[in-house]
Amino acid sequence: MSHHHLPSPLPRVTCALLPLLSLAACSHVDEKGGTEVHLHMADEAPPALLTEATLSPASLELLECAVSTAPIDWIIPSARAHHPTTSATGLHLEAPVDLMRTGAALGAISPPAGDYCALRVVIEPLGAAGTSLTVAQGGDAAASGTSAGSAWLDLSLSPQLTLDEDHLSAEVHVSAALAAWPAALATAEAQGLSDPEAVGDAVLAEIKGQITASVE
Repeated sequence: MSHHHLPSPLPRVTCALLPLLSLAACSHVDEKGGTEVHLHMADEAPPALLTEATLSPASLELLECAVSTAPIDWIIPSARAHHPTTSATGLHLEAPVDLMRTGAALGAISPPAGDYCALRVVIEPLGAAGTSLTVAQGGDAAASGTSAGSAWLDLSLSPQLTLDEDHLSAEVHVSAALAAWPAALATAEAQGLSDPEAVGDAVLAEIKGQITASVE
């Protein structure tokens, strides 16, 4: 009598994601999971003159190298601002970020394994006050401003973010260029602006091109 042997089942591969400080690479990364990227707003200590600084990154989305476009830097009306579709590569916020607290954690996402070259940041009014930026400084150069404007920024990642079986976890830090905010206020004053909304819009227009993202 002939005997028919069924093929042995394939071994099941499981990956336990360990804490960031004790990360161990597992033998397989499912392309739809097994990764973790933590997003932070991270600047150096705020300039001494600043007494208030908030920014509203309503959404952040990693862009794969194969599909990311050349970096863009747009100011767009709030009604036309586009949130990325909710996905493993995107994070949505509901409230402004207090930039006076260094290293503010925004949240974590679990994107598919791959190469990511850019982070898309959409700045829009958030919170009860509906602001996208607030700024104030004291001293002899006391000034303040608030903006309800919107901006859509594609920030090149430096260095490129690669997620694979050897690199399951990473941190992406977004710098709001706080060191440039007092100078932006001074520019608004030099332009003769005094209305808080006009000042806030001018500061947003000035600092948006200096916002950067880096991979840690």
